[in-house]
Amino acid sequence: PYCGDGSVDTTYGEQCDLGTAGNTGAYGGCTAQCKLAGSCGDGIKNGSEQCDDGINNGAPADRCDASCNLKCGNGVVDPGEQCDDGSTNNTGGYGKCNMNCTFGPRCGDGVKSGSEQCDDGTNNGSYGTCDMDCTLAPYCGDGVKSGPEQCDNGSANSVTAYGPGQCTAACAIAPYCGDGIVETAYGEQCDGGSGCTADCQFTIQ
Repeated sequence: PYCGDGSVDTTYGEQCDLGTAGNTGAYGGCTAQCKLAGSCGDGIKNGSEQCDDGINNGAPADRCDASCNLKCGNGVVDPGEQCDDGSTNNTGGYGKCNMNCTFGPRCGDGVKSGSEQCDDGTNNGSYGTCDMDCTLAPYCGDGVKSGPEQCDNGSANSVTAYGPGQCTAACAIAPYCGDGIVETAYGEQCDGGSGCTADCQFTIQ
C-alpha cells in the first residue's frame, strides 16, 4: 500500500486517498500526503469560506452556517441577530440594518435622529410625549387645546400673557381684567365690585 493507490490505509496514517491524480490538495479533497485538504468544518477558514468554526458550524447561536457562510447577511434573522436585510442591504444608516446585523438608528430606539421630531422609546402618543411614527404628540404650544390645557395659542403663548383670550406658556388662561382677581402686577387696582371701572381701576370721586 502507498499514498496514491486510491485506498485509504488508516494503518499508515492516511486520512484520504483519491489516487495519484486526485491527491492534488484542492479544497475539500486530499493532499499528496494523503491528508485531508482544507474543507468546511475543519475549523480553519479556507478558500471561499466566509467562516469556519468547526463542529459549531450551523449551531443556532453560531455565526457560521453548515456551509461555512456567515449567517449575518443571508436575509434571515437568525438567533443573536437583531435584523438581517441581506448582505447588500445591511448598509446601516437610519432605519437600516448594520453590517453586523444590529439595528441602525430608527424610530423607537429612544434616541432622536434623522428626521424624527422626537423619540422617547415608548412612543405611545400620550400628551407631551411622542407618537409611534416619531412625530410630536399633542403638547403645550402646538396651537391646539388638548390634554390638561386650558388654552393653547401656539407660538403666541407667553410667560407675560395678559388679557382676554391670551394664554400663558403653561397653556393656562392668562389673567385679565374681569377674572375677579386683582392683578397688581398688570396695573389692576380692583377687579369687580363697587367703585371699580371696566378697566379695573378705582372710580375717581
